[in-house]
Amino acid sequence: PTESLPPNPTDVAAADGLPGFTYITFTVPDGVTECWLMRKDTDFPQAHDDVEAVQLSTYTSAGWEYYIDVDVSSDVTTYYAVFCCNDVRWNDTLDSMDPDKNADTATPQANSIQLVEVQSGGATSATSVTSGSLSLNNLDLYLAAVSTTLSVSVTSVSGLGLSWTQVGAQCSSTDSTNTEIWYALGFPNAGDGIKVTANLDQRADGAVIVVAHYSGANPLNPLADNVVSANTNGANGGCNSTGMNGSTTWSMTIDAVQADSMIFAAVGIQDTQHTPGSMYTELAEKHNNGGVNAAGVAVEERVTPSAGSLTVDGSFNNN
Repeated sequence: PTESLPPNPTDVAAADGLPGFTYITFTVPDGVTECWLMRKDTDFPQAHDDVEAVQLSTYTSAGWEYYIDVDVSSDVTTYYAVFCCNDVRWNDTLDSMDPDKNADTATPQANSIQLVEVQSGGATSATSVTSGSLSLNNLDLYLAAVSTTLSVSVTSVSGLGLSWTQVGAQCSSTDSTNTEIWYALGFPNAGDGIKVTANLDQRADGAVIVVAHYSGANPLNPLADNVVSANTNGANGGCNSTGMNGSTTWSMTIDAVQADSMIFAAVGIQDTQHTPGSMYTELAEKHNNGGVNAAGVAVEERVTPSAGSLTVDGSFNNN
């Protein structure tokens, strides 16, 4: 009798329209020893040994898999297929039609970072602060800006089933506030909630959080390794209680690594009102309460017209 063909995946999907890369997902079936993910530029790979195709990766365990293909051109259709084998033979059957497809296409677009949503929250006399509910999208970028009174620090951030990493932290020159940015990117789930919580190292009189959700960021290097901070003592300014008094304006410079990058800025404002710089859009301004121990944060953004040094600025209604 003829040996039956091993199964191929039936759910291959290549995400269309993502900026500068393709995101391919599929499930390796049971009953196979090896599967190959193949890519071709002109049409679908016709078999696992198609000499005009490129083998991107090999999979040997059953289960859900993903691959991020960064070696693609924008606005050009790329073709993908997954072929599997057992100990005897390969299954080189090609099926690009739902519902049982082992092949798909994608057409990445040029970089296009888009704001999806903004959620915020505030707390008084608390050891944590939590945002509103957010949507869950694979490989989207989530940025959390947190500001506290009395320079209370953030020890960790949780939510969306993601791992959160600190981008930077900056105290005020008088050590009366602390403002931090954290980020997460990956495959979110609702396992630990669809809100984002910043946990503090001690009780803060006031704390606020603003979470911005973006699509279209580079999943391999979403922040471009470019972070700056300052207070009225200067760049990376010290946190001493005898520092300079506040100012009604603020300004920094940052190097944009390429055109169409997104500049994201968070400013600790306590109980003042903030106006973004002339080239910036304010996404949110959040206060927890009034009074001397008020916490506040303003978040603004700008798409860069070109690579190079750019000013990031804004102003306040008082010191």
